[in-house]
Amino acid sequence: MGVLIYIDGQKFVVPKNLTILQAFEYVNKTIPHFCYHEKLLISGSCRMCLIEIENIEKPMAACAVSVSEGLKIFSNTPMVQKIRENILEFLLLNHPLDCPICDQGGECDLQDLSMGYGSDRSRFFESKRGVSDKNFNLIIKSIMTRCIHCTRCVRFTTDVIGNGFLGMTGRGISSEIGSYRNDLIFQNELSGNIIDLCPVGALTSKIYAFKSRSWELRVIKSVDIFDSIAVPVKIYFKNTEVFRIFPSKTFEINNIWISDRIRFCYDSLNIQRIDVLLIKRGNQFIKSSWKQCFYFFKKNILKGSVTGIFGDHLNLKDLYFFKHFLNSLGSSNIISDSSMSLLNSNFNNMYKLNTPINLYKNSDLILLVGIDTRFDASIVNLKLRENYIKTINFECFSIGKPLALTFKNTQLGWNFDIFLQIILGKHKISKKIFKSKNPKILLGTYLSNFNISKNLNLYLNNNLDISFLNLKISSINSNFLGVSNSLNNNSYIKRSNVIYFLNSNLKNFSKYSQNKFLIYQGSFGNSNLISFDIILPTFSFLEKKNIYINNDGIFTKTEFIGKTLQYIREDYLIFISLYKYLFNNFLLFNNKINNFVTCRLQNTLNIYNNKNIEKFYIKNIEKNIKNFYLNSDILQTSLTMRKCSKTIFIHKYSYKYYNNSN
Repeated sequence: MGVLIYIDGQKFVVPKNLTILQAFEYVNKTIPHFCYHEKLLISGSCRMCLIEIENIEKPMAACAVSVSEGLKIFSNTPMVQKIRENILEFLLLNHPLDCPICDQGGECDLQDLSMGYGSDRSRFFESKRGVSDKNFNLIIKSIMTRCIHCTRCVRFTTDVIGNGFLGMTGRGISSEIGSYRNDLIFQNELSGNIIDLCPVGALTSKIYAFKSRSWELRVIKSVDIFDSIAVPVKIYFKNTEVFRIFPSKTFEINNIWISDRIRFCYDSLNIQRIDVLLIKRGNQFIKSSWKQCFYFFKKNILKGSVTGIFGDHLNLKDLYFFKHFLNSLGSSNIISDSSMSLLNSNFNNMYKLNTPINLYKNSDLILLVGIDTRFDASIVNLKLRENYIKTINFECFSIGKPLALTFKNTQLGWNFDIFLQIILGKHKISKKIFKSKNPKILLGTYLSNFNISKNLNLYLNNNLDISFLNLKISSINSNFLGVSNSLNNNSYIKRSNVIYFLNSNLKNFSKYSQNKFLIYQGSFGNSNLISFDIILPTFSFLEKKNIYINNDGIFTKTEFIGKTLQYIREDYLIFISLYKYLFNNFLLFNNKINNFVTCRLQNTLNIYNNKNIEKFYIKNIEKNIKNFYLNSDILQTSLTMRKCSKTIFIHKYSYKYYNNSN
């Protein structure tokens, strides 16, 4: 049921519990504002959204007043127009006139509203106030003289991420926004989001500074590939060069925040790139052609003795063709190089979440087993913190290393045996879990390496939601295609004569690469490539169309930057061409690849019957991610990520600094 309101004499029916400003947005009308943001708590500090209400003498802030039955609102009266004009004049008193050199130019709310609602002249002739710039960190540029004190950044650090780094100091004309100590840096994995929140040019990106203008850039849609959530993002580029990455609003995840990893990783696209085909002759690499590489491959390959090893960021389409190509060679040995890939995940609920991410904000109890949501899945952590703020009785328990979450959590111990006691009803919190209305249990993929995944639904009733949270997006894609082996099971490698690496990070490959014929196909390289026999260059994840499946079971199709290089090809096209060269035929596949984006995985909760569950025993549970900013071969080539790791992550989040958050 909705409520009837009148807006400038027109009747509208809007949902209950909306503010006047939200009601205007609901009916596609506009009220100018600065401080209001849909994902932040209401402040009402900018006063730009003042409107008139019938029978109320003074103007009211539309962002802070809820709608009620029969409410009559006037948003365009002479008094409201004069108020907006005066507020804008007040905000511009000390604002510098540096729009031509401001990176916010063309996207500035102050520019837009001044044109639409401001005056054509000023009554201020005094000297403008100046405010010293703050050094937040190496990715956020601050020019605080431009600040209009909307407090969006303050509310983000205080309420959304629980950091409390920013605040308001001074009074009156001496008011400033900044940290309470000048020697501190903004240490958070989501710090770059305050760049998007700032409605003026007070907070901008140091990486993007003075490089381009917004109207010069084109935009495509992509996803964050550095975790399994696959948060939608927008890639802004000019020609073939990426200039910035912004979040994209999405209903499925209900999120507008992204991590600093995906926001600033794009400088790695031009570092250590593989852009030529190479064949090893003796101890030297020789620049080659595709035909010569294919001939060299055919000459050295033995049917049935090939093992394929794929990396952490492989998309569904490339993995699909990789699998069918190796199958055509008589090999079914397709292995993930990640130590955090699930084993033998024969059911959907074993490699995807049983509850959509957006519903985690409704849980009243969460148990984390071998997972640190803050760094393993930052978006899930934000949902849990949102629940922590809104729900009085919310409780969080963890098993494993002590966590520095952004909300209160209780560590139960370091050993997996504690979790077995809980689900068997032998632990003191077992009763609390089963009595809670909406409990959820999240397990890290580190545990899957101990062959326990198929036993975890034993003794659990239908009200208990237990899920593995994958850390790598390729892990979900590979399990969906039935490829779920990891390097922990290296018996395939020992029997193979040829090892085919596809976008692998080449970790510890020297252990199993001796006396093997090695092929590497990928975008980025490192010093380990000196041991390979064939190197095939491919496009990066932003330079080709991809299909990904995330932890919610949602299929996403991404767009690409139109980059063309002479020797670089897409991964799946290489497999098709190589198959045609070897067998003089086309690589056959069914229509499944064309139907990926039209389907959605359903939850298939399966109860296993295994009475030996108590025999499973794991020693202390280790952390999945040791360095948030360098947890990928792509990130490791980024200069920005290396600087962030040095000044932000290691300084603050090394293990000895991890403590329970209060």
